[in-house]
Amino acid sequence: IGAESPPGSRVPILPAGRTDDSGTFSVRVPEGKAIVRCGSPELLDYQFEPEELLVEVVEGETREGVDFVLQPPPIVRGRVVLPDGCPAAGVDVGEASDTIPLAGVEGFFKARTDDDGNFELPINRYAARELGWPLIARHEELGLAGIAFVEDLETPVAISLAEGAWLVGEVVDIEGHPVPDVKVQLYVIKGGTGPTGVLPCPPSDENGHLIIGPLPPGVTVEPHPTWRTRRIVVDDAWDDVLRLTLLEGQRHQLPTLRVNPKGRTVRGWVGDEEQNPVAGAAVIATQTEGAAYSRLRVQLTAARMACSN
Repeated sequence: IGAESPPGSRVPILPAGRTDDSGTFSVRVPEGKAIVRCGSPELLDYQFEPEELLVEVVEGETREGVDFVLQPPPIVRGRVVLPDGCPAAGVDVGEASDTIPLAGVEGFFKARTDDDGNFELPINRYAARELGWPLIARHEELGLAGIAFVEDLETPVAISLAEGAWLVGEVVDIEGHPVPDVKVQLYVIKGGTGPTGVLPCPPSDENGHLIIGPLPPGVTVEPHPTWRTRRIVVDDAWDDVLRLTLLEGQRHQLPTLRVNPKGRTVRGWVGDEEQNPVAGAAVIATQTEGAAYSRLRVQLTAARMACSN
């Protein structure tokens, strides 16, 4: 349970509270107005009604009746079939909307088909408001995958599996040694528009290999390092990787991803027009807008001094 004050400022009041075994809570707030809301990392798919409450308290008052009702997550139902049209049992199904946190592949596939190929998938409450995102079905042992885009929550989703495609590559450091546990992700593209979903991928293995798949054939994807990985990428090789539409059974080779696990370093020298060293100048390096992950804008700021480059 958290509170913010004043309304609109989104300044948290600490400490926040937690419900006890009976579901009750108590949060101390200063006198005046506050917005109270509740949530939990374990309940991201659930909806709280109302989402937030505006309360006003006076000094010494205990405000009762600040109640929330936990609503179950929306459910998407559907069926998955094999390439020959038979029911696909034991297939993992996951929601690839761009509203979910990328906890990893293990937390992505939240449903598995039964013997008749049917599944029920709880979805993120925010995804239920903006439809059109993809469901991904995958049978890892058979190397099969399929995709369908959810346009409404009432119509069962039909997913047909086909021989999956794969993206392969390697991650190395600046000396060419393999780097394990580097994470990337795939943006899923629908109909030539912008990204409609995000698909987490397994990180590089102990030999630095990236093996991503099976992926649904015919789907268009854009591979990118995750935002944490971008901070250690040292070249722009992946900037040239455009949207890829993969075919059945295709193995597409990605450029080598070079990283510096210790981060990036910019070194240089600051001097005046007469080439005298300048001490105490502040140097700021920022990633340029829309540029390669490795391109930085270096700005020099020094009091009462005009600087360039």
